[in-house]
Amino acid sequence: MEIRNYINGQFIESISNKKIDVINPADQSIVDSIDEALDEEIDIAFRAATNAFEMRVIQDMDPKDKSRMMRSIASKLRTYKIEGSKILSKENGKTVEQCVENLMALLIHLITMLG
Repeated sequence: MEIRNYINGQFIESISNKKIDVINPADQSIVDSIDEALDEEIDIAFRAATNAFEMRVIQDMDPKDKSRMMRSIASKLRTYKIEGSKILSKENGKTVEQCVENLMALLIHLITMLG
């Protein structure tokens, strides 16, 4: 699984070269380690998101293309809902079933945005 920070469409190497342990709150075990993001990296991510928004790629996208993109995202969420829910459960302490419900709520939200 990729653990580097994803900024501006690519995974980047951490400036600090430090890792942060992700702890399972249910049993205090280490789920994995992720790259630490320094303020500079957060600023880069914020600028990239702001630029993407200002470019209006999503806002001005042809409605049919936007619909296809949203349905593709929804399809991926459905495909990986159990695997993703197991990972989320380990990092947030909710049951797998609760995480599935959260992902399904996100799916409903995405599909609602289409119409």
